Amino acid sequence: MVLPNALLRLLPACMVALALFCTPAGARGLKDYQRIAWTQEQGAPSNIMSMAQTTDGWLWVGSDDGLFRFDGVSFEPYLPPGPRGSAHARVVDLHAADNGDLYVSFFPNDVAVIGRDGSFTLLPSPDEFRKQPPGVLVLDHDGSLWTIGHGIRRFANGRWTTVENDPAWVSGDLYSMLLDQDGRLWAAAQSGTWLLDRARGRFDKVSDQGGGLALSPDGAPWVIGRHGGPAVRLAGSLSGKPRPARAGAVVSRVAGQFAADGTLWALGCPDTACLVHDVARHPGAVDPRRAADERIASDDGAQGKEFPIILEDRERNIWINANGTLHQFRPKRFLVPAPKLDLTDYFYSLAATGDRQFWVAETVSGTLWRLGPDGAPVAEPGEPVRMLASGRDGALLKADKHKITRVRGDSAEIIPLPPGRDGKPVDRQLFGMLDDGKRLWTSSLDTGPIAWTDGKWQTGAQLGLPIRIYFLQADGPGQLWLVHLDDTLVHYDNGKLTPHGKPPVGTVTGIFPGTQLVIGGAEGLAVLRDGKFHLLSSSDPDALRGVSGIAVTANGDRWLNGVRGVVHVRAADWQRALERPGALLRHELFGASDGYPGRSSVMWRVPSAFSPDGRHVWFLGTRGIVGLDSADLHRNAAPPTPVVLDLSTETQRFAAAADLRLPPGSQDFRVRFTAPSLRQPERIRFEYRLDGFDAAWRDGGNRRTTSYTNVAPGDYVLRVRAFNEDGVASRQDATLPITIEPTLAQSLAFRVALALLLLALLVLLYRLRVRHLGRRILERAEIKLSERERIARTLHDSFLQSLYLLILRLRKIEARLPEHETARHELRTVLGEAQGVMDEGREQVHELRARTGRTLADTVRECASGLQVIHPEVRFALHEQAALAELDQALIDEAGAIACEALRNAFTHAQARNIAVQTAVGKRELVLTVSDDGRGMAPAVLAAGLRDGHWGMVGMHERAARIGARLDIRSDAASGTIVTLAIPLDRRTAPAHAESRSVENMK
Repeated sequence: MVLPNALLRLLPACMVALALFCTPAGARGLKDYQRIAWTQEQGAPSNIMSMAQTTDGWLWVGSDDGLFRFDGVSFEPYLPPGPRGSAHARVVDLHAADNGDLYVSFFPNDVAVIGRDGSFTLLPSPDEFRKQPPGVLVLDHDGSLWTIGHGIRRFANGRWTTVENDPAWVSGDLYSMLLDQDGRLWAAAQSGTWLLDRARGRFDKVSDQGGGLALSPDGAPWVIGRHGGPAVRLAGSLSGKPRPARAGAVVSRVAGQFAADGTLWALGCPDTACLVHDVARHPGAVDPRRAADERIASDDGAQGKEFPIILEDRERNIWINANGTLHQFRPKRFLVPAPKLDLTDYFYSLAATGDRQFWVAETVSGTLWRLGPDGAPVAEPGEPVRMLASGRDGALLKADKHKITRVRGDSAEIIPLPPGRDGKPVDRQLFGMLDDGKRLWTSSLDTGPIAWTDGKWQTGAQLGLPIRIYFLQADGPGQLWLVHLDDTLVHYDNGKLTPHGKPPVGTVTGIFPGTQLVIGGAEGLAVLRDGKFHLLSSSDPDALRGVSGIAVTANGDRWLNGVRGVVHVRAADWQRALERPGALLRHELFGASDGYPGRSSVMWRVPSAFSPDGRHVWFLGTRGIVGLDSADLHRNAAPPTPVVLDLSTETQRFAAAADLRLPPGSQDFRVRFTAPSLRQPERIRFEYRLDGFDAAWRDGGNRRTTSYTNVAPGDYVLRVRAFNEDGVASRQDATLPITIEPTLAQSLAFRVALALLLLALLVLLYRLRVRHLGRRILERAEIKLSERERIARTLHDSFLQSLYLLILRLRKIEARLPEHETARHELRTVLGEAQGVMDEGREQVHELRARTGRTLADTVRECASGLQVIHPEVRFALHEQAALAELDQALIDEAGAIACEALRNAFTHAQARNIAVQTAVGKRELVLTVSDDGRGMAPAVLAAGLRDGHWGMVGMHERAARIGARLDIRSDAASGTIVTLAIPLDRRTAPAHAESRSVENMK
């Protein structure tokens, strides 16, 4: 209802002519189709000669410039494989077989078969084809091919035979042939119609009426005259079966075609195409020129001249080619009343009554119509009606300039409108009516909002209605929902006002009370729940904007009238959205491509959607009134067939093939695909997935291309599936196996070689690192060893030598003292302690020189030279039989320590005159011998292996055991002592050379 602060200027009067006929139930007139013209500017070929639709949905078009196929969006030329002789040859006729093959007649003399698998086969061409190419192609039930062109011919078992060659088939420019569901083969020429007698193999003339052949939906063959000639029914269906579902799409017809709803589309009436809706009204024959119910205006370009042909595809689109333009008539889902009520919403008001009637009033002229379920309007006589509304009790509210009439059944209540200020009647322009069950509200320019209550008119102010409101809707008896100009929602209950805040929908376009209040607005649709408004969500937010009407059908489904058109929401989905407002509202949208005019009407601020009978739903749009049958939405049941067209890289394009191999470096590519669908191709939705790359399906929307980047070499499979405008999915996915060849750098051999190279590099780096660390460790070890050697030399050359000399002097002093002197015993104790200190010092020197890298001879020589300083009278000799290479340093240290201990014993205790050391190297052992000519050892000491208070011999045996050597000590008083150390050799030690050397130091 529009209030004074939303006034509109008055519109000029406009009368709508009333048609006195209506379209029969089930038939569709031109108003039920959306016409689209395809010209060369839209990519259509010129001089179209024939059409056919194959089972995969492609519309094939034959022209003077070759063969094209159409997916609903674009025409693309068909280029046969192999030689290009047929690439742009003129196409005379097409026939789409039930197995998916397409038969093509090329001028001048070729007939080819394009297989469903993409193969291209040329049939043999007899010499007769040169006289006249086959102008008609029909595939028989047994697989044989029939043609007409300089005679009727049949192709079977690999050869052609001529069946008929009389003048009727060799002179003329119009031929037609038809195979019905009963297996009858009909042929027509200009001079008549014939039927094949299969028993004789000849054609018998059955009618003098010539023209084009067509099957009606009940399976009856008809011959339709050219240029508006009569259409004659030739026979009925023998089996009672209707025509095959694909009958209209197999071939294009030359004179006319029956649509699936029974409407006859005749191409010559005589200069334009026309429609005869109810052929049953004309039993046996009909003259379209006189019986036409509708004609396609000549300025629409469908005059029926210049190679006129017609075809009905599997989605019930009608295609007519004439005058260089291919016309497509797409079925609309919406019912459009006849005459077309397609003026703007300024002119109309609507109402539904309790007796399931739907009413339309034209505001300016006052014409009142009652619309039937099929949209046929019936004009109601009586006074002009300027405004309509629905009463809460099911009554019809009619308003003119002076009164409102409430009509319910046979009763009528007259409510006079308020007079002018002078008390005299005035003409009033009402801005809507609203019945809340207690009061009847309306508004005009000078009264503002007023209500009829208790037999009189009262102003809104008197009833407690606030000012500055722009929208109101009834909620119950005496109750209203109001919207302020600041978009605040208020509940009015007999003068009591309860604010509810601002719904998050922007400017309110509709209020829909119920179990839960729903508010429509410019920004969306919201529901009031638990005292808060929740905005409903949708995958297409625009679909829920501007809702000004909601109708509920008998099954509980909601039909929303919004800015994008009509939104259908199933009952379960609607309830789910109300319970969980955050969830997406599932819906389907019917918009302009379905025949919706404009957008939802918000002109009068009244409901714009009605369902008077719970099945048919009517909507007021900005460009007119439309309805639909919710039980028969003319859904497209044809599943789309996705097809991968080609794949292109930056440098090359590849046609889709069973084994597509891309050259190295093709990691970025673009794929083009489609799915032939001719009714609403713009609403085809695609999903695709690249197996081996994508983890899940990708939603491509209505885009027919996709791109992939950074795809590694390997084997992949591209899959594409499609969904038509009604959600029908393709039965099979389109697949394209793709192999991307690797570059040299991406090949396995290169990767293995690179891995080996990296491994070798790592090993090299590791070795260099180890060598570097070893060098650092060695440098540090050498520094430590040098320091140890320095300390050892200092201890040996100064401290130990000085201590040794001090001990010797003390021993001489001790020797001079009498044996019984206490001082001698004390001095002897001190000497023992000093000797212990000296022995400990030697051990420390030994430890410091443990890993100096010195040879065994060096160790022996060093020990002997130190002892000779103290015992200069002793002669020492060193005999080396062979030098050793790569002898373990630890072994040298231990062997040297044993030799030094033996030398100390010989120099200190043996009182020898000669001491000799000899090394001998054998194949398996190194033998070190220390011998002297001294007094020898006592047998008891030799047997015990030690001397009381001395641990030198014990240490020698321990060191020998540590290195796995054998130590042998032999001694007697006559020959002295011989210490023999036998050290086993392994493969790490070997003689460097076998020369013998002797070193002697004799005083």
